[in-house]
Amino acid sequence: MKLLEVIYQHERDEIVNYDNIDLRYEYEKLNEQLFDGQLSVPTIGWNKRKGVHGMVKVRNTMVGRDLVTGQLVYKRKVVGLWMSVFYKQPYHVFLDTLAHEMIHIYQAEKNIKEKPGGHGPVFHSQMNRINSMGLGFNISVTLDSKSIGMEVSDKVKIKPIAV
Repeated sequence: MKLLEVIYQHERDEIVNYDNIDLRYEYEKLNEQLFDGQLSVPTIGWNKRKGVHGMVKVRNTMVGRDLVTGQLVYKRKVVGLWMSVFYKQPYHVFLDTLAHEMIHIYQAEKNIKEKPGGHGPVFHSQMNRINSMGLGFNISVTLDSKSIGMEVSDKVKIKPIAV
């Protein structure tokens, strides 16, 4: 965490300026607030993907066979977390998305694999726990950009359609 630098404090409804946000700081802040600092800090970065607001990549590595069932046993390892700069979004939506992705990191570190898309009972339990903490989180399974009026960010260059 940054100790000597002054950290800019974002307002809840302020539109995120991606040049003015320290993604690692935001991750570590939420890690302390929501997970008691128990999550590891993966590679963290930005991307320009339209289809997802955030993404966690996990690698499954075979570690052996279960002695009772004979089934292969896998260990899940977080490769990285990326947040999209595609949309202009309010700070609170950015935090909700980051917290959503951090639940997936929690699942990976606990070696929990849920279907569909990692949004099973453990995900819902963590989502409900965080949403009920009284910190203003409204994490959901999916985020509909149109329903909250999000526009394309200045960080993304849209190619004009040839007529």
